[in-house]
Amino acid sequence: MGMKRGHWSNEVREKLLRIMEREKEYREKLLRLAADFENFKKIVEKEKAAIRDSANERLVRDLIPILNNFKLALDAISSAEGQKDFENLLKGVQMIYSQLVSVLESHGLKIIESQGEEFDPRFHEAIEVVETDEVEPGRVAKQFEPGYLLKGKLIKPARVAVAKSKQEKEDGEDGKESDRD
Repeated sequence: MGMKRGHWSNEVREKLLRIMEREKEYREKLLRLAADFENFKKIVEKEKAAIRDSANERLVRDLIPILNNFKLALDAISSAEGQKDFENLLKGVQMIYSQLVSVLESHGLKIIESQGEEFDPRFHEAIEVVETDEVEPGRVAKQFEPGYLLKGKLIKPARVAVAKSKQEKEDGEDGKESDRD
């Protein structure tokens, strides 16, 4: 029996050594995979930065002609004389604005025009409530600034005044409400 026990012990010992060897191999593989993954993350971050830089470069390149046109308009303002020059400058600045909007739209910008639209807190920031009969209650009575979406994502809500109905009664002299005539 003693012999069998020693034999069993050697067999167990060999299995244990094989298991320990496999465990060591797995640990080394895991460490290599972790290092490879960290390197992959760094490569992806560098590629994302390169893509972002490339997109920014395209946008700036598209904006340079507009920048040049603004400079020409500013130079023309300093030498403008009379109504005709002013009208030409106004047309020129309107063209530059249209050119700027066109470039930004080509890069995914969408302007949210809200005048008269139903107030929507997802796209509008109410900075004022006004009593008016000109616009239905709950609609935008006045837009102070447009909102902007970039590729479908809201980047700035429109700043608006929201309409509420005018009061049909007003305070009387005694502090009580009376019918308005």
